Amino acid sequence: MLINTCKLISLLLIIQLISILKPPIVFSQQLNEAKTLTLSQKKEVRDLIKKFIKNNPELIVQSVQKMRKKNQRQISDTHKKNIKKYKNLIFYDNQTPVIGNPNGDITIVEFFDYNCGYCKSSLKVIKKLLKEDTNIRFVLKELPILTPSSEFAARVALTSWIYDKTLYEKLHYSFMSMSGKLSKNRVMGIAKSFGVSEKLMKKKMFSDPVNQILENNKLLANKLGISGTPGFIIDTKVIPGAIELSTFREIILEIRSK
Repeated sequence: MLINTCKLISLLLIIQLISILKPPIVFSQQLNEAKTLTLSQKKEVRDLIKKFIKNNPELIVQSVQKMRKKNQRQISDTHKKNIKKYKNLIFYDNQTPVIGNPNGDITIVEFFDYNCGYCKSSLKVIKKLLKEDTNIRFVLKELPILTPSSEFAARVALTSWIYDKTLYEKLHYSFMSMSGKLSKNRVMGIAKSFGVSEKLMKKKMFSDPVNQILENNKLLANKLGISGTPGFIIDTKVIPGAIELSTFREIILEIRSK
């Protein structure tokens, strides 16, 4: 991908140089004539491009870096726009589970899957963060995208949140702490160990409220460009992948300093 980009940029640079050296009309005529180049002429053009790349590697690198920065700015602007548009659904949906301090001055949103290894590895960091900073409101967005059992676990957890909020955090931490794949049997076994009725759970886990939460989470993930887990939203930032504790601290300090 990078090689193709470099080739394209190199060609554009050469065209730009030619356009500077030649009047617009002449340059336009040359472009038309380029369509009927002979094989030897095409070879000369290729050789010219190779020579230009060889003699000006720093220009190619600079062009690629500039393009990447531009793309990153565009992505960041899109994220900010969508976060503003869906702010209430992202941060303040009363059907979405919240742990930590419900009245905290900093809100962190995590999109996660119970069978996601990186989500599980993030658990220790998140628990430590919430322990050392008691003014963080942590919103949990179930995004079961990896396996059918991921959705099963999400439904069990969300059902517990809707009907017994005190149970949700226990189930969440238990599911996340399990090593290996979290099968449906393991999920139900954990739920039953906390006194959950399997019959009642299976009856309620496909209810409209649970379905709506999962649909909203998928919609938000799509709008925010979150295609994998974990994905975090802090203030106006969308951060894909696991985050180190030090990074969390830096971002939080930056927000509080505004």
